[in-house]
Amino acid sequence: MRKVLVTGAGSYIGRPLLASLAEREARLTALARTPCALASAVVCGAADLASAQGQARLREAVRGQDAVVHLAHSLEHEAVTVESLRSLLAARRPGARIVFISSVAVYGAQPFGIPIPESAPCRPETLNGRLKLAGEQVLVGAPDVLVLRIAQVSGPRPEKHVLARLLDDLAEGRAVEVHHGGAVTLDFVDVRQLSQALAELTLGQAAGTYNLGSGTPIR
Repeated sequence: MRKVLVTGAGSYIGRPLLASLAEREARLTALARTPCALASAVVCGAADLASAQGQARLREAVRGQDAVVHLAHSLEHEAVTVESLRSLLAARRPGARIVFISSVAVYGAQPFGIPIPESAPCRPETLNGRLKLAGEQVLVGAPDVLVLRIAQVSGPRPEKHVLARLLDDLAEGRAVEVHHGGAVTLDFVDVRQLSQALAELTLGQAAGTYNLGSGTPIR
């Protein structure tokens, strides 16, 4: 039974990922910013990764794990994304895998409707993209690392998601801003399919940097 640590376990992706890993009989430890009530099979701990105490808790939690999925992310506190990866590298046992959930936001603006290869230059234009890229750079050259650049995530109850905000605006009659004449295309991946893919990849052997989405552009 593989032992897996998941940070950001209470997030939109974190909860279904834990379920998908549990289906594969992984022995799970979950860290979230606030205490969380999860399945009894999951060891759950609270850790504010923006603090020194939280980083110490993270280093303690990763010891003895076979893999860790780093989902925790904050636009307000760089340490949650970046310093956490340094802690994981320093404290993991030899051979333990780090799976970092990055974002296609690292690429910045790209030509509409054209698939983005992993070899494309990274020129992030948003804080989210810059933080994710900074996290990737911490991992450069480290063994047993898998970086997954995730497309737009959709699915049931996507709080704060771009689609949810758009639908709310339309339903309430608010003006909707259309960028680039409506010519923008995005790749949306369902969170349920994403969690299954992440579980398989976490328990597998793949290493390197890969884009992960549905492969179907939507305008």
